[in-house]
Amino acid sequence: AAAVQQAVAAERERAEKVADELRAKQEAAREREVAKVRREAAAAARAAEIDHELRLGRHRKEIKAYADSMVDEERRRASEAEARADEACEAAAALQGAIAALEDQLLRGSRVGGLLDKVKTLQATVTKLGERKKANQRKVCEANLDRRRAEQAGEKARRFEEAFKKSAVRAESSGSAWDYVDSLERELAETKALLKIQTVLRRKYQAIAEPDLDYFFHGGAYSLEHDMAGVEAMTSCQVSAGQVPKLYFIFARLFRIKLPSHSRKVPGPRAGDGTRTSVLQRRYRVGGVTHWKETLAIAGEAHKVQLGEWLLR
Repeated sequence: AAAVQQAVAAERERAEKVADELRAKQEAAREREVAKVRREAAAAARAAEIDHELRLGRHRKEIKAYADSMVDEERRRASEAEARADEACEAAAALQGAIAALEDQLLRGSRVGGLLDKVKTLQATVTKLGERKKANQRKVCEANLDRRRAEQAGEKARRFEEAFKKSAVRAESSGSAWDYVDSLERELAETKALLKIQTVLRRKYQAIAEPDLDYFFHGGAYSLEHDMAGVEAMTSCQVSAGQVPKLYFIFARLFRIKLPSHSRKVPGPRAGDGTRTSVLQRRYRVGGVTHWKETLAIAGEAHKVQLGEWLLR
């Protein structure tokens, strides 16, 4: 009986090792899948980062080109306005000198009529130059306004670029790929826990539905559990030795239990040319009539010995 128990324990350890190896392989496959998803997520994040950098570079170049063009245009307008203003100032100074000379001539009283006409003409010219100066001043103001607008556009572009960077960083830090990796890791942990529970239940129910061969037959002899069940049926239920094997098959069909069996070649019918053939026959590891008769006899003798020891005590 001790040898049978040791053999059963060894077989159970072997089955547990096989199950542990299977679980380890499943976990390794799951970890490889997680690693693959992580690599794909990292590649996708890197591709998104590269695309973001490219788009940011293009946007930066466009903003710089636009700002440079606006600055150049401003400088050109400012230089033109300054040139016109200088011309207007020079013309105004010349006219003022001419007016002063004319006034001196008027004071002297020479050629008053013609000088008055010249004064009127010069005054009209001064008026035109004043209007031209005002127009140039308006253009200078417009140029300054354009300069301020360009500065505001550059500042707005810089703010937009900073906001774009921040949004890209937030999108990258909370990307769907990493969320998927985290969910996959949580799913992996839940699957591992469920796998552990299912493995324990599978071992429990498989040991009942499909008993191991060692539970019935081990080391060239039937196991103690097998013999004790038959002896109990013969002694407690008054079942004859010839009917005990049938009980195993009846209750196996009732409880849907798969009895351990093996295939063996046995002589078959002769062929047409007289040669003997062989066929495969399935044999179950259940004791026959002879075995149960011997077991009953041994149990009777053991009972007598046990009774004698009790009487001696």
